[in-house]
Amino acid sequence: MNEQENSKVKKITLGIILGWILGVLFAVAGISSLFSQPLAGIFMILLAIILLPPANKLIADKFKFSISGGVKFILVIVLLGIIGAIISTGGDKKTIAENNQSQTETSNNQEQPEAVIKITASQLVAEYKANQVAADSKYKGKTVEIAGTISTIGKDILDTPYISLNGDGIISDVQCMFDKSDQGELTTLLKDTRITLRGEVGSYLMNVIVRDCSIVK
Repeated sequence: MNEQENSKVKKITLGIILGWILGVLFAVAGISSLFSQPLAGIFMILLAIILLPPANKLIADKFKFSISGGVKFILVIVLLGIIGAIISTGGDKKTIAENNQSQTETSNNQEQPEAVIKITASQLVAEYKANQVAADSKYKGKTVEIAGTISTIGKDILDTPYISLNGDGIISDVQCMFDKSDQGELTTLLKDTRITLRGEVGSYLMNVIVRDCSIVK
């Protein structure tokens, strides 16, 4: 009687404990991976079946064979290598796709420089006098090329050189501000001559102020 009871006592070994822990972990991970990386998920589930003791017993009872410890160890190593390779390949493909998308977006941004708005000085002044809010929305902070007739070549109170282009012919002009290093170019210009200037539209009070100007050759 004691011998029968002893034969029914199951030994809990370190292998069984590890089999349960790792088997459950790989089963959960495999099921979760089926949606994102199906092939890796299938191999994880297969690895869980090899590790879980109940699955081993079911295979032994149904198919009348069992996997030895040595073979099981080799299978685990091989399957882990396959899973790692699949996950790594998937990650590399995702990284390459993201890099390609980023490069495409950067290239598209580089291929679309800010358009230069071409306008005459009289048109720019007329739009600001008609509706400053609308004109600011359309021009302020934008690069413009302004064609007009020189009314003044001078310096402001900060000794900054500028060229004024005739606006409405009465009060308002377009005042184009230059860097002090550019004043040499202004020495050759004459009043009442036509010119085209490029700069960034700034503020408007009496005149429309255009900053960082240069002469369009």
